[in-house]
Amino acid sequence: GGGAVSAAITAWVADATREEVRTRAMAMVGSSIGLSFALSLVLGPLLVKYLGLSGLFWVITGLGIVCIGIATLLTPVVDMSTKSMSNASVASVFFSPELMRLNYGMFVLHASLMALFVLMPDLLGRMGIAVGNLWTVYLPVILVAIVAMIPAIIRIETRYKHKEGLIASVLVLLAIALLWAVNLSSFWWTAALLTVFFTAFNVIEALIPSMVSRVTPIEHKGLAMGLYNMAQAIGVAFGGFVGGYVLQYYSEVSLFLLIALLYASWLVVAFSSKFSASKS
Repeated sequence: GGGAVSAAITAWVADATREEVRTRAMAMVGSSIGLSFALSLVLGPLLVKYLGLSGLFWVITGLGIVCIGIATLLTPVVDMSTKSMSNASVASVFFSPELMRLNYGMFVLHASLMALFVLMPDLLGRMGIAVGNLWTVYLPVILVAIVAMIPAIIRIETRYKHKEGLIASVLVLLAIALLWAVNLSSFWWTAALLTVFFTAFNVIEALIPSMVSRVTPIEHKGLAMGLYNMAQAIGVAFGGFVGGYVLQYYSEVSLFLLIALLYASWLVVAFSSKFSASKS
């Protein structure tokens, strides 16, 4: 359900924005997701404490109803293409080399995120951060990362350097994975790397859906965004399974080396991209 909502939102944002500001619009969407994640770490335990678990789900239900109202009453209508999709055109979206490259990147990005957060609560716990206080790390890290992302996104978009920005961000993620493999003992080292990680992560989260929308005909954007979100969901499942398996049977260093290997494979794929942002 979340994937379906996400696909519809990203497709709508792509249709409602001009190409020259689309990456910034996607960055705003991604930032709101990151901020909501951070706030949920703070508010979730408080809601359970004062309202109980059932109360938490009633709050979620109420927020869902509010979102339905916003989507129905406040969201402007965007002119949509009335072209129908043939089987051949659907296949062209599924097997588009450029979309497959971008979807692979989204798979790796979220697989690495989930694998990292299989480890992170335990790692921070050994550094003296109790589970109930993890938000004191995550919230400032995400807020700083959102602010740090903004100039990078503006520079990338105004110079039409989407491919170069993506490759640079993946290189940053690769470097972080290797640095973590070298040193896992310092809290401030971990906090600093988390901040840089989420900065690069947020940049990529804004770039990929913008790039997907640019290489997809308007009548196929909904399908393309659905595939993009499916790759993201598969990455989450893969990262959770593999992250837990590696930590159980191998070591933390092995996990970071595996994540680095995934980033290296992504770099190969990204370098082979033929993507070019239009300046028209």
